[in-house]
Amino acid sequence: MFGWVLKDNRRKRKWGIDGNPFVGFGQSGEAEATRRAFTDDELRALLNHPHFQRRSFTANYMYWLIPLALYTGARLGELTFLDLKDFVVEEGIPCIDINDIDAVQLVQEGRMKKRVKTKSAKRLVPIHSELIRLGLLRYVDQLHKNGETQLFPEMSRLRKRGPRDTATNWFYRFRRDAGIVSKQEAVFHSFRNTFITKIIENVPSPHLIAPLVGHQSNLGITGEVYWNKRDASARKPTVEAFALPNDITQLLPTYEEIKLTAPRGPKPGAARKPKDNAVKQPVTIGR
Repeated sequence: MFGWVLKDNRRKRKWGIDGNPFVGFGQSGEAEATRRAFTDDELRALLNHPHFQRRSFTANYMYWLIPLALYTGARLGELTFLDLKDFVVEEGIPCIDINDIDAVQLVQEGRMKKRVKTKSAKRLVPIHSELIRLGLLRYVDQLHKNGETQLFPEMSRLRKRGPRDTATNWFYRFRRDAGIVSKQEAVFHSFRNTFITKIIENVPSPHLIAPLVGHQSNLGITGEVYWNKRDASARKPTVEAFALPNDITQLLPTYEEIKLTAPRGPKPGAARKPKDNAVKQPVTIGR
Protein backbone atom coordinates (compact mmCIF):
# COMPACT_ATOMS: atom_id res chain seq x y z
CA MET A 1 0.00 0.00 0.00
CA PHE A 2 2.68 2.51 1.00
CA GLY A 3 4.65 1.80 -2.17
CA TRP A 4 1.55 2.77 -4.17
CA VAL A 5 1.09 5.99 -2.19
CA LEU A 6 4.70 7.07 -2.59
CA LYS A 7 4.54 6.90 -6.40
CA ASP A 8 2.23 9.91 -6.54
CA ASN A 9 3.04 13.31 -5.00
CA ARG A 10 -0.65 14.12 -4.55
CA ARG A 11 -1.22 10.95 -2.58
CA LYS A 12 1.91 11.66 -0.52
CA ARG A 13 0.57 15.09 0.41
CA LYS A 14 -2.90 13.70 1.10
CA TRP A 15 -1.61 11.03 3.50
CA GLY A 16 1.12 13.25 4.94
CA ILE A 17 4.02 10.82 4.46
CA ASP A 18 7.27 10.92 2.53
CA GLY A 19 8.60 7.45 3.31
CA ASN A 20 7.46 3.88 3.94
CA PRO A 21 7.12 3.41 7.72
CA PHE A 22 7.22 -0.37 7.37
CA VAL A 23 10.62 -0.58 5.70
CA GLY A 24 13.00 -2.39 8.05
CA PHE A 25 10.29 -4.07 10.10
CA GLY A 26 10.99 -7.49 8.64
CA GLN A 27 13.83 -9.93 9.03
CA SER A 28 15.96 -11.02 6.12
CA GLY A 29 16.19 -14.31 4.29
CA GLU A 30 14.90 -17.43 6.02
CA ALA A 31 14.32 -15.68 9.34
CA GLU A 32 11.84 -13.30 7.69
CA ALA A 33 9.81 -16.23 6.41
CA THR A 34 9.69 -18.13 9.69
CA ARG A 35 9.72 -15.83 12.72
CA ARG A 36 6.31 -14.56 13.75
CA ALA A 37 4.43 -13.09 16.67
CA PHE A 38 3.19 -15.33 19.45
CA THR A 39 -0.51 -16.08 19.37
CA ASP A 40 -2.53 -15.26 22.49
CA ASP A 41 -2.89 -18.99 23.15
CA GLU A 42 0.90 -19.42 23.02
CA LEU A 43 1.32 -16.54 25.48
CA ARG A 44 -1.18 -18.25 27.77
CA ALA A 45 0.81 -21.48 27.51
CA LEU A 46 4.08 -19.71 28.34
CA LEU A 47 2.62 -17.88 31.34
CA ASN A 48 0.96 -21.06 32.59
CA HIS A 49 4.42 -22.62 32.86
CA PRO A 50 4.93 -24.11 36.34
CA HIS A 51 7.42 -21.36 37.26
CA PHE A 52 4.78 -18.68 36.73
CA GLN A 53 2.06 -20.80 38.28
CA ARG A 54 4.13 -21.43 41.41
CA ARG A 55 5.62 -17.91 41.22
CA SER A 56 8.98 -19.52 41.86
CA PHE A 57 12.14 -18.84 39.84
CA THR A 58 15.83 -19.63 40.25
CA ALA A 59 16.99 -16.25 38.88
CA ASN A 60 15.44 -12.83 38.39
CA TYR A 61 15.95 -12.85 34.62
CA MET A 62 13.74 -15.94 34.35
CA TYR A 63 10.88 -13.82 35.63
CA TRP A 64 11.63 -10.44 34.07
CA LEU A 65 12.75 -11.24 30.51
CA ILE A 66 9.30 -12.22 29.23
CA PRO A 67 7.35 -9.16 30.47
CA LEU A 68 10.25 -6.88 29.47
CA ALA A 69 10.31 -8.28 25.94
CA LEU A 70 6.53 -8.08 25.64
CA TYR A 71 6.17 -4.50 26.83
CA THR A 72 9.29 -2.95 25.26
CA GLY A 73 9.78 -4.88 22.01
CA ALA A 74 13.52 -4.97 22.80
CA ARG A 75 15.84 -7.63 21.46
CA LEU A 76 17.14 -10.35 23.77
CA GLY A 77 20.72 -9.06 23.61
CA GLU A 78 19.56 -5.54 24.48
CA LEU A 79 17.66 -6.78 27.53
CA THR A 80 20.38 -9.04 28.90
CA PHE A 81 22.94 -6.21 28.74
CA LEU A 82 20.82 -3.59 30.50
CA ASP A 83 22.57 -1.72 33.30
CA LEU A 84 20.91 0.23 36.09
CA LYS A 85 22.23 3.47 34.58
CA ASP A 86 20.01 2.75 31.57
CA PHE A 87 16.88 3.43 33.65
CA VAL A 88 16.32 7.15 33.34
CA VAL A 89 13.58 9.74 33.72
CA GLU A 90 12.86 12.06 30.79
CA GLU A 91 10.15 14.73 31.01
CA GLY A 92 9.01 13.06 34.22
CA ILE A 93 8.51 9.73 32.40
CA PRO A 94 10.49 6.61 33.47
CA CYS A 95 12.31 5.23 30.43
CA ILE A 96 14.85 2.64 29.34
CA ASP A 97 17.79 4.11 27.43
CA ILE A 98 19.04 1.39 25.08
CA ASN A 99 22.65 2.20 24.20
CA ASP A 100 26.13 0.76 23.73
CA ILE A 101 27.76 2.46 26.72
CA ASP A 102 28.93 0.15 29.49
CA ALA A 103 28.59 1.15 33.12
CA VAL A 104 31.95 2.42 34.41
CA GLN A 105 32.17 -0.39 36.96
CA LEU A 106 31.83 -2.98 34.18
CA VAL A 107 34.63 -1.73 31.93
CA GLN A 108 37.06 -4.45 32.86
CA GLU A 109 39.36 -6.67 30.86
CA GLY A 110 37.68 -9.88 29.79
CA ARG A 111 34.10 -8.65 30.07
CA MET A 112 31.96 -8.70 26.95
CA LYS A 113 31.15 -5.15 25.92
CA LYS A 114 27.65 -3.85 25.32
CA ARG A 115 26.69 -3.47 21.67
CA VAL A 116 23.63 -2.48 19.67
CA LYS A 117 22.66 -3.94 16.31
CA THR A 118 22.58 -0.69 14.32
CA LYS A 119 22.83 3.06 14.82
CA SER A 120 19.01 3.21 14.93
CA ALA A 121 18.98 0.69 17.77
CA LYS A 122 20.15 3.38 20.20
CA ARG A 123 16.84 4.64 21.50
CA LEU A 124 14.64 5.75 24.37
CA VAL A 125 11.72 3.51 25.34
CA PRO A 126 9.18 4.82 27.87
CA ILE A 127 8.40 2.14 30.45
CA HIS A 128 4.92 0.69 29.95
CA SER A 129 2.51 1.17 32.84
CA GLU A 130 2.12 -2.60 33.13
CA LEU A 131 5.85 -3.02 33.82
CA ILE A 132 5.58 -0.34 36.49
CA ARG A 133 2.61 -2.18 38.03
CA LEU A 134 4.59 -5.43 38.04
CA GLY A 135 7.33 -3.72 40.05
CA LEU A 136 10.16 -3.11 37.57
CA LEU A 137 11.12 0.24 39.11
CA ARG A 138 10.96 -1.19 42.62
CA TYR A 139 13.27 -4.00 41.52
CA VAL A 140 15.70 -1.47 40.00
CA ASP A 141 15.59 0.62 43.16
CA GLN A 142 16.41 -2.40 45.32
CA LEU A 143 19.34 -3.34 43.08
CA HIS A 144 20.73 0.19 43.56
CA LYS A 145 20.46 -0.26 47.32
CA ASN A 146 22.23 -3.62 47.05
CA GLY A 147 25.15 -1.94 45.27
CA GLU A 148 24.54 -3.72 41.98
CA THR A 149 25.28 -2.31 38.53
CA GLN A 150 23.56 -4.70 36.10
CA LEU A 151 19.81 -5.32 35.79
CA PHE A 152 20.59 -9.04 35.95
CA PRO A 153 23.75 -9.37 38.07
CA GLU A 154 23.45 -13.17 38.02
CA MET A 155 24.21 -13.17 34.28
CA SER A 156 27.97 -13.18 33.76
CA ARG A 157 29.57 -11.03 31.07
CA LEU A 158 32.80 -12.98 31.40
CA ARG A 159 31.49 -15.88 29.33
CA LYS A 160 32.71 -16.13 25.75
CA ARG A 161 29.35 -15.20 24.20
CA GLY A 162 27.97 -13.28 27.15
CA PRO A 163 24.60 -13.33 28.92
CA ARG A 164 22.58 -13.59 25.72
CA ASP A 165 23.54 -17.26 25.35
CA THR A 166 22.53 -17.96 28.95
CA ALA A 167 19.10 -16.48 28.26
CA THR A 168 18.75 -18.25 24.90
CA ASN A 169 19.44 -21.66 26.45
CA TRP A 170 17.03 -20.96 29.30
CA PHE A 171 14.21 -19.87 27.00
CA TYR A 172 14.65 -22.88 24.73
CA ARG A 173 13.99 -25.17 27.69
CA PHE A 174 11.24 -22.93 29.08
CA ARG A 175 9.39 -22.83 25.74
CA ARG A 176 9.68 -26.60 25.30
CA ASP A 177 8.34 -27.27 28.80
CA ALA A 178 5.39 -24.97 28.04
CA GLY A 179 4.53 -27.15 25.05
CA ILE A 180 5.64 -24.79 22.26
CA VAL A 181 7.75 -26.78 19.84
CA SER A 182 7.81 -24.58 16.70
CA LYS A 183 11.59 -24.36 16.62
CA GLN A 184 12.01 -21.59 14.05
CA GLU A 185 8.65 -19.82 14.13
CA ALA A 186 8.05 -19.17 17.84
CA VAL A 187 11.33 -18.02 19.40
CA PHE A 188 12.27 -15.31 21.90
CA HIS A 189 12.31 -12.78 19.05
CA SER A 190 8.58 -13.50 18.69
CA PHE A 191 7.93 -11.29 21.74
CA ARG A 192 9.34 -8.41 19.71
CA ASN A 193 7.13 -9.33 16.78
CA THR A 194 4.15 -9.48 19.15
CA PHE A 195 4.87 -5.97 20.44
CA ILE A 196 5.11 -4.54 16.92
CA THR A 197 2.07 -6.43 15.61
CA LYS A 198 -0.28 -5.41 18.40
CA ILE A 199 0.77 -1.75 18.23
CA ILE A 200 0.22 -1.71 14.46
CA GLU A 201 -3.33 -2.92 15.19
CA ASN A 202 -3.96 -0.04 17.61
CA VAL A 203 -1.94 2.96 16.42
CA PRO A 204 -3.24 5.05 13.50
CA SER A 205 0.29 6.12 12.48
CA PRO A 206 2.45 2.98 12.22
CA HIS A 207 5.63 4.98 11.48
CA LEU A 208 5.65 5.99 15.16
CA ILE A 209 6.74 2.45 16.06
CA ALA A 210 10.10 2.42 14.26
CA PRO A 211 12.04 4.64 16.71
CA LEU A 212 10.73 2.60 19.66
CA VAL A 213 12.01 -0.72 18.37
CA GLY A 214 15.25 0.51 16.84
CA HIS A 215 14.38 0.40 13.15
CA GLN A 216 15.24 3.11 10.65
CA SER A 217 11.99 4.91 9.90
CA ASN A 218 12.92 6.08 6.38
CA LEU A 219 10.76 9.14 6.88
CA GLY A 220 13.42 11.54 5.69
CA ILE A 221 13.39 15.06 7.09
CA THR A 222 9.91 14.60 8.55
CA GLY A 223 11.06 11.76 10.74
CA GLU A 224 14.25 13.50 11.80
CA VAL A 225 12.36 16.62 12.90
CA TYR A 226 9.56 14.78 14.69
CA TRP A 227 11.63 12.25 16.59
CA ASN A 228 13.82 13.95 19.14
CA LYS A 229 15.80 11.10 20.72
CA ARG A 230 14.77 12.27 24.20
CA ASP A 231 11.14 13.00 23.35
CA ALA A 232 9.59 10.69 25.94
CA SER A 233 6.18 12.36 25.99
CA ALA A 234 5.71 11.76 22.25
CA ARG A 235 6.71 8.11 22.52
CA LYS A 236 4.72 7.19 25.62
CA PRO A 237 1.24 6.93 23.96
CA THR A 238 2.60 4.55 21.33
CA VAL A 239 4.12 2.27 23.98
CA GLU A 240 0.85 2.29 25.93
CA ALA A 241 -1.02 1.21 22.78
CA PHE A 242 0.39 -2.27 23.37
CA ALA A 243 -2.17 -4.29 25.29
CA LEU A 244 -2.83 -7.94 26.04
CA PRO A 245 -6.13 -9.60 26.97
CA ASN A 246 -6.86 -9.29 30.69
CA ASP A 247 -6.70 -13.03 31.28
CA ILE A 248 -3.10 -13.04 30.00
CA THR A 249 -1.93 -10.08 32.09
CA GLN A 250 -3.43 -11.74 35.17
CA LEU A 251 -1.03 -14.65 34.70
CA LEU A 252 1.92 -12.33 35.47
CA PRO A 253 2.59 -12.02 39.21
CA THR A 254 4.05 -8.84 40.61
CA TYR A 255 7.69 -8.84 41.67
CA GLU A 256 6.75 -8.90 45.34
CA GLU A 257 4.73 -12.08 44.76
CA ILE A 258 7.59 -14.16 43.38
CA LYS A 259 10.24 -16.05 45.29
CA LEU A 260 13.72 -17.14 44.28
CA THR A 261 14.66 -20.73 45.01
CA ALA A 262 17.87 -22.71 44.69
CA PRO A 263 18.26 -24.45 41.31
CA ARG A 264 17.72 -28.20 41.12
CA GLY A 265 20.67 -30.55 41.28
CA PRO A 266 22.94 -28.96 43.90
CA LYS A 267 26.54 -30.01 44.04
CA PRO A 268 27.23 -33.02 46.27
CA GLY A 269 27.35 -31.99 49.89
CA ALA A 270 25.74 -28.61 49.20
CA ALA A 271 22.67 -27.78 51.22
CA ARG A 272 19.60 -26.75 49.28
CA LYS A 273 18.07 -23.63 50.74
CA PRO A 274 15.92 -20.90 49.28
CA LYS A 275 17.46 -17.58 48.42
CA ASP A 276 16.09 -14.44 49.96
CA ASN A 277 14.01 -12.43 47.55
CA ALA A 278 15.54 -9.07 46.77
CA VAL A 279 12.39 -7.22 47.82
CA LYS A 280 10.91 -7.62 51.29
CA GLN A 281 8.70 -4.54 51.30
CA PRO A 282 7.45 -2.50 48.36
CA VAL A 283 9.98 0.23 47.64
CA THR A 284 9.28 3.33 45.56
CA ILE A 285 11.87 4.80 43.24
CA GLY A 286 12.66 8.44 43.77
CA ARG A 287 14.59 9.31 40.66
